[in-house]
Amino acid sequence: MREVYRAGSLHEAQMLVDLLADERIETFVRNEHLQGALGELPLTLQPIVCIIDDSKYLAARTIARDFELANRRDAGPDRLCGHCGETSPGNFSVCWKCRKEFAPTDVNEGE
Repeated sequence: MREVYRAGSLHEAQMLVDLLADERIETFVRNEHLQGALGELPLTLQPIVCIIDDSKYLAARTIARDFELANRRDAGPDRLCGHCGETSPGNFSVCWKCRKEFAPTDVNEGE
């Protein structure tokens, strides 16, 4: 087991877990059940994404680094999924709901 990312929220941790799962990298999230106590516990108990197989650490860190960089970029206009019709933030490369990749034209009208 090896830590690859400290998330700011459980939602953020789960998005990375999904990306790693897409690459067949098994994970778990440490501290995921402590989110309700964050106001009473130290901030060091944030969700931590860990991988099971240490030999996949470099691949996992690359994915985590790219994920972190994508989250820092300006999100741009929201994207409307052409498959399921759900709206996702503009910096997402796949639909948050159905996990289909966005086409370059999947941008909300009027944004």
